[in-house]
Amino acid sequence: MFYSYEQYEEHQADLAAEHKSDHEIYLDTLHDIRFREGADYPDRAWLATPYDMVWVANPYYTGPAVPHPEDDEDEDTGPADPHFEEDIPY
Repeated sequence: MFYSYEQYEEHQADLAAEHKSDHEIYLDTLHDIRFREGADYPDRAWLATPYDMVWVANPYYTGPAVPHPEDDEDEDTGPADPHFEEDIPY
C-alpha cells in the first residue's frame, strides 16, 4: 500500500522508467497490491484495489474458500424453467 502520494508517484515513475506499456504497469501494480496488502491482511480472502473496485485474490489467505465479493448469492444459477413464460399473467 502506498502511504503517501509521493510514494505512489515514485512507484509509477519507476515502472515507467522500465519502458513498460500502460497495461504492463497496471498488471505490475495489481501484483504489488496483492503481495503488499495481502501480507498486511492475511485474514482477507479478497483485496479491493483502487482500480474501479477490481478485486484480487489474496495469496496469503489460508482460510476456507470465499466467493468473489461481487458474486450474487441470490442469483439463480440453475437451468431456466421451461414453463416460465406460461406463468406470466398477461
